[in-house]
Amino acid sequence: HASEVQQAKKLIKAFVYNFSEGCSKYFYFYMADYFERNHDLWGIVRHDLSPKPAFIAMANLTSVCDKAEYLGQYDLGVPGSKAYVFHNGRENVLVAWAEEEQSLPV
Repeated sequence: HASEVQQAKKLIKAFVYNFSEGCSKYFYFYMADYFERNHDLWGIVRHDLSPKPAFIAMANLTSVCDKAEYLGQYDLGVPGSKAYVFHNGRENVLVAWAEEEQSLPV
């Protein structure tokens, strides 16, 4: 589902943006699907409890960036791109994306 991939992208952006702004805790509200306005949009697991891409994305983000210190933004030199640098106690981690699919130099 394209909407499931979009949900995963939005979840990562929301977590990273909030932590970059100084938020110490950020919660994703629904674990299971929530039916609203004829759309299942909220949950990160399906009704059969199989993980959606957002669940995998959040697991990866928390695995790599758990208790990480935000160091700042990084300019990739690509219009429409965003990059944030964290230090997770072992190494620096770069979380980056672009508005359109493209290669990003690191």
